Amino acid sequence: MLISLHPFHENDPWHLPLLIVFFTASTGIWLYSFSRWKNLLVSIYCFYFESSAEDACPPDLLQGKEPHVTIQICTYNEAHVVEETITRCCKLDWPLHKLSIQICDDSTEKESIAIIENSVVEWREKGFNVSRHARPNRVGYKAGNLNHNFPFIEGEFVAYLDADHQITTDFLRKTIPHFYDANGECKDHIGLVQTPWSYYNTHENLLTECDALGLDIHHVVEQVGRHRVHGVFGFNGTGGVWRRDAIQAAGLFSSDTVTEDLLLSYKAYLAGYEFHYVRTAPQQLEVPGNFLAHVQQKQRWTKGFIQVLRIFYGEVLVSPHTPFQVKLEAFLHLCGPLQLIMTALVFMVYPYLVYHQIDSLMVKAVSVSAIVEPVASALHALTKKVPSENGYYNLWWSRLLRLNVILPYFALRFGMSAFEVKAVLEGFFSDDATFLTTPKAGLKNNVCEKTNARKIKVCPTDDLTASAGLCLAFHQTIYVFALDGRLHGYGLFDIFIRAMNMIICIGLYWVNFSFLITKYCNHVETFCMSFSQQKQRGFGVVFIVVVNCFMVLTYSVSLI
Repeated sequence: MLISLHPFHENDPWHLPLLIVFFTASTGIWLYSFSRWKNLLVSIYCFYFESSAEDACPPDLLQGKEPHVTIQICTYNEAHVVEETITRCCKLDWPLHKLSIQICDDSTEKESIAIIENSVVEWREKGFNVSRHARPNRVGYKAGNLNHNFPFIEGEFVAYLDADHQITTDFLRKTIPHFYDANGECKDHIGLVQTPWSYYNTHENLLTECDALGLDIHHVVEQVGRHRVHGVFGFNGTGGVWRRDAIQAAGLFSSDTVTEDLLLSYKAYLAGYEFHYVRTAPQQLEVPGNFLAHVQQKQRWTKGFIQVLRIFYGEVLVSPHTPFQVKLEAFLHLCGPLQLIMTALVFMVYPYLVYHQIDSLMVKAVSVSAIVEPVASALHALTKKVPSENGYYNLWWSRLLRLNVILPYFALRFGMSAFEVKAVLEGFFSDDATFLTTPKAGLKNNVCEKTNARKIKVCPTDDLTASAGLCLAFHQTIYVFALDGRLHGYGLFDIFIRAMNMIICIGLYWVNFSFLITKYCNHVETFCMSFSQQKQRGFGVVFIVVVNCFMVLTYSVSLI
């Protein structure tokens, strides 16, 4: 028998705790939404009302007067992607005598070392200034690697690339000129020029489709908005060109956090430098193709954001030269991972509020507002994403078909809630800054998922986290059936709340089951994730149908 609704009683012990959780989470969402809405509206203005030519530099600027540029490729046992990246760097449209390519190699696998050394020899024979820089240990991980090789930078500018970042031939032509004005005079206050990302394996499976959409939202909405309003944003760790003096002024890369790129950005800003974001020059790289890699990467980012908040935000707050609006934006930026947790709490607590007769127009308004901005940002990102050389989304109908990914994307985000909570706690209470490199398969995808999975170092507590996520999903499913089926209303809002709870439940099952399957039964996971592009689109439609069938079933049971 289903649980029946009980009238609220003034002595109900759940009344106060539920209200505290709900309104604390919703207040946090409202505060964060100020930043999100501002960035979204600014981005809409930039894409719809500003010419893309304003984001570009004259093609002949610096022609014959190019400065010396060093490209540093940071790698660790990434044999299947680094060779293509080196090749792309050597094909850049830049004078050979003004270009230095350095592979900052921490590899321990013989295969990776051999591939890099052979590639270095091959390109040096062709006249390119290519070199491999190794060190005896991995102290400081990626930050330590970059700091060790900082003295070897030649020239005033250095471009940082991950091993899988495959830049276009005009990469330097589209970035270096932004360090200069229209007359060719150097703008010394510009410390970083960042390019957006695109992804060569977007259509590999449903996970990569959803992950690509999430990253597009970051680059199209957040990065564009922060750059346009404040002149400061987070360095993405790859695909950016730094002024050497800006890094020096910031004290180099810090190994106290797993997001050394983000911390460097704020340190350089406090040192007096501004940043430029070239929204029309996407450079492609790889997004994780399996759930072990996805969870590892997202946990590292979340943990790193909270570590930077804990370690460095105090300096931003007391900085006398930093405007209040930048201080507020920096706080909301670094607290970004908390938004997902708070949004999930709002929707998951709502059925309990209804069950205990704690319902009002304000509660409904707060619940709806929690999802309006994310949906608007997703629609803006998939319509205004600048296509890269891979040709994805050049045609309007390909962007229209991408609408199928929005619901699965939200399911994926909500499904990561348990792992995000774990990463947030580690960021607040742990000083561990072990940098775990995300394994890559490469453009040719010649590495099987089983081999890739073996390279991923999964924390033992992740199993407990996934189990907790499944328990949460089961518990919430029971409440959705038992409580939503007995709601007194069947209006648009009730349908919306049921749908959101279904998406959360499906996401929790999907992410946590897939994580455990990937770890303990890789062959099954490979089968589950082997959707082609056409099947993935079909899955998006099926996903929508399942959510609606779930709600219809709930209504039917409620009438029994």
